[in-house]
This record gives sequence, structure tokens and C-alpha cells, in this order.
Amino acid sequence: MGLFRTPIVVLDTETTGFLDNPEASVWDIGAVLLDVDGVEVAHFEAMGCPPVLHERMDEALAIGGMTREQLAERPPIADAITALHAWLAELPVEAKLTAFNIAFDKPMLTRAGLVTDRVWAPCVMEACKPIMGDAGFLPWYRKYNDYKMPRLSEAAAFFKVEQQLPAHRALADARTAGLIAVALVKRMRGA
Repeated sequence: MGLFRTPIVVLDTETTGFLDNPEASVWDIGAVLLDVDGVEVAHFEAMGCPPVLHERMDEALAIGGMTREQLAERPPIADAITALHAWLAELPVEAKLTAFNIAFDKPMLTRAGLVTDRVWAPCVMEACKPIMGDAGFLPWYRKYNDYKMPRLSEAAAFFKVEQQLPAHRALADARTAGLIAVALVKRMRGA
């Protein structure tokens, strides 16, 4: 029996800002397909120029090592979404989607134009939070009656997963999240 019931597609995005900014958009998309044993068997990577690009986005772009000038030379992000649709169409129909932070990546991908009827598996970050918190690795927020949400780097350190490089690029972060998902399932199974 494999680690997962179905193959898993771990997605990640790099964006020009946060969800609360209606101008924020995806500029980098990465995904890895993990088979039921947790082995990467395919990957996807594409970047593109978002529809809105201005100086207020410079700080967000710098996190991923990108500049407005570099992105302006790329094809539109819509082309990357079209390529992602084509890649997903080639994968096993039972493959489920996930991300380290589904609450962020899924709506940002939807905003960029991703339309899919694929089922979403549980969020990797949400699955990590109680395990990391109960182990004393995350602070408790009394105001929210919950543990702090772990960053990708914190989860990688906790589960002893090497963070893939370059960090803050979509494919590398998708790979790191995939490794965390594998380590998480192994830990839950006592393997």
C-alpha cells in the first residue's frame, strides 16, 4: 500500500502581493506530481507577466528574486495558466491537488484563470500545524485559540526536510511542500 490513496499534485505560486489586494497576481507557478509512494514523477514550471505590474509590487517580487523589468519581458501569465491546464489534463484523472497553503494558492490560481474540477486534498500547512504545535514548535495564539500557521521553512525544519532551492520560487517550494507531505504521512503512520 502506498503513502497516498491517489497521486498528488503539489502546487505553489509566487505572487505580486496578498489576496486582499485585488491587483495582486501570480507570476510564477510550480507543481510536482507525486505518485502514491510519494515519489516525484513529473513537474511543471512556468512564469509570466501579470496583468498589473507597478512599483508597489517590487518588494513582493524581490522575495522571489524577480524585478518588474524581468517580468515585463515574459509572456502574459495567462499563457502559463494555459500551459498548466494542458499539463494537468495529461495527469491521471484521480490525482488530487494540494498546496502548502491552499487558502492562498488556490484563490490566487483561480484569480489568474485556473479552472479545474480536480478534487483538492487537505492543505499541507493545516495538516502540519497541530503536529508542530503539539510538539512545542509553534506558539499558541490565545486571540485565535490556535497555533501560529507554520511557514514552509519552519515545516521543512520540523520534518527534517531539505528546503529545495531556490527558495521562494514556485517549483522549488512545491518540491519542498511535497517532501513535507511525504514526511508528514510517514510520521502519522509511525514509519
